[in-house]
Amino acid sequence: MKVSVLGDKGSIGSRHLKNLIAIGAETASYDLISGTPELRTSVINNSDAVVIATPTSQHYPDLFAAVEAGKHVFVEKPVSNDTISIPTILSEAKEKKLVVFVGNNLSYHACVKAAKEALLMGKIGKPLWASVTVGQFTTKE
Repeated sequence: MKVSVLGDKGSIGSRHLKNLIAIGAETASYDLISGTPELRTSVINNSDAVVIATPTSQHYPDLFAAVEAGKHVFVEKPVSNDTISIPTILSEAKEKKLVVFVGNNLSYHACVKAAKEALLMGKIGKPLWASVTVGQFTTKE
């Protein structure tokens, strides 16, 4: 499987690239600073899946390009800084039977930290399996 990483020069993009290489995936990468639009298109088109780790303002254009090219996508959160067009592109991905997955690391969330502490302190026994659902919202004041 060939996986392209968009935004490979940043912290999270370089981690994704290293992890993909470690598991034996064939990789290609693109960075906004040193790349051209033509290179971005080529990297997307010549892959089976795309990891989007570019700056947030670039997430939607990259997601759009990847879905248009028929690629499965892993995108770092947030999907976009403009949510108006998200339902349209996700609908297109669904029609094309593509997976679009949004990564969101909650290891520093207060609920997750409290659960981890409870486990380490032996307060909740020895669970064999756990599922954590965390609601999050923002309000405009």
